[in-house]
Amino acid sequence: MRKITTLLFVATTASIFAQTQIAGPKSPKNIYSPGFTCPICPPLAAKWDSLTNAESDDGQFATASLSAAPSATSFSNQLFATKYGFTIPAGASILEITVGVKGMSGIARTVEDSVVSLTLDGYSSAGSNNASGTFWGTTNAYTYYAGNTNFWGLALTAKDIDSSSFGVCLSVKNTTTNTPTVSLDVIIITISYSTITGIVESQTRSVSVFSAYTTTSRNTLNVSFGLSKNSETKIAVYNVIGQVQFVKNLGTYPEGTYTESMIVPYLTPGIYFVKLSSNEEEVTRKIMVF
Repeated sequence: MRKITTLLFVATTASIFAQTQIAGPKSPKNIYSPGFTCPICPPLAAKWDSLTNAESDDGQFATASLSAAPSATSFSNQLFATKYGFTIPAGASILEITVGVKGMSGIARTVEDSVVSLTLDGYSSAGSNNASGTFWGTTNAYTYYAGNTNFWGLALTAKDIDSSSFGVCLSVKNTTTNTPTVSLDVIIITISYSTITGIVESQTRSVSVFSAYTTTSRNTLNVSFGLSKNSETKIAVYNVIGQVQFVKNLGTYPEGTYTESMIVPYLTPGIYFVKLSSNEEEVTRKIMVF
């Protein structure tokens, strides 16, 4: 009898795996207003007082008193927030730069952003102006400015962001005949970036696709995901400072594509992160709630 030996070759595929990471939010260690105005502001704009109060989220304010429009002092001087202390790894790819400005106006529907841009040298604006053109509220609250589509008009490296002179340039304006005082609590920055973490076997990955969004009612979360194998799954929602807002164990799903809707606590407008945990893998997506 002949003995037949069968050799079984198992072909596997491997790929470079890029891991998305979040640095921040971080507050500045330096606030500076040089006394000259932004390029689109008139001469002799209103100066900022008590600048060091805007170095942390503590309810202490830097302030500027704006005159009735139109006048030179209906605009504020430029204010620069720097020394954020980022340590982004060399070679990382910058995915998004999100700026959060926390402050308020003394009079409703009077104060608007004039300039919200980045600075690379600590004393001049750089890239695009992402001012929203919406009124500041009369309660101390964050407004977020995300650069995930235009990257603030700049091609930045980890070295640029780690520099002590990297930060934010801010100016505001009064568009009415009132005379409001604008109060600035803090300007925070959050960086999303990716790094190459090594070679992974593609067949070991369980999540193939993942997306998330909320409804206009802000209390329904919709997630869609694809699984390449049977997996125990869990959804978690975090706010921009990493606090857990919602967690739900979805149970075990077989291989396939799924869409789930779930009631979550009412989410105030802002940036949130939705994390899908599946077996040993975690995938995070950022969402904006308006």
